[in-house]
Amino acid sequence: MSCDIKIRTFLDSHLIGEGSIILVHSAFKNLSRQGWKAEAFIEGVLAHIGGGTLLMPAMSWRSVNRDFPIFDELVTPSITGALTEVFRLSFATARSLHPTHSVSGIGALSSHILGAHHLDQVPVGRNSPHARLADADGRILLLGVEMDSCTLVHQAEGELAPEIYLEAEIEEYTGIRRDGSRIPLRTRRTKRLLRNFWQFEEELGQLGQVRYAEIDGVFSRSFSAGAMNRLVMQRLTEDRLACVAKPGQRAKMM
Repeated sequence: MSCDIKIRTFLDSHLIGEGSIILVHSAFKNLSRQGWKAEAFIEGVLAHIGGGTLLMPAMSWRSVNRDFPIFDELVTPSITGALTEVFRLSFATARSLHPTHSVSGIGALSSHILGAHHLDQVPVGRNSPHARLADADGRILLLGVEMDSCTLVHQAEGELAPEIYLEAEIEEYTGIRRDGSRIPLRTRRTKRLLRNFWQFEEELGQLGQVRYAEIDGVFSRSFSAGAMNRLVMQRLTEDRLACVAKPGQRAKMM
């Protein structure tokens, strides 16, 4: 089976087709070991969604910090995997201006989804690409990674219980746009806590709203960003500590 057919079959399994709006979190190394090239994979996805919008995280929280408080839209590398860096460098036409949690993208809605991130003073606020993806009812695809990679969950944390999930200090940075102009950026950092995001996948899955598929043995899951966001908001409204792992639950420090 050709790569193009594999990609089409794979994306169809995730309800991703012409005009879809998708955010891909990924670990590409296992596909790379089987001969897949990041460029070919991205080209296949773009061909399948046609006039849709493709987004990928382009985070930089390790390299942009108090010692180096400069975020350059074109230069600052992504630390979220090889696929995201190839996408940022060779395909994306826009990148949200945030010093630690930027997202890059291409497609019909990329400017709208990415265009206001700099207005937030939290990593994943109401103006973030993740929140706007949820508002547009786009889809999140986790390729070779699990729910701990789902940045969207942090949006509800920061909106409903910032004192629990965010550091109090507001850090100041300089952002450099593609045209070379500079703007001030301000953000709080996400607290490192023992979190359980898998509970939300399980609950959404029980409602039949999580899709699972494999491509050359690499496992993936996908779901509506809007449905996931509404679920997490509801759980945090009921219990502000809902994202914090309880004893005996699956957890990760993040």
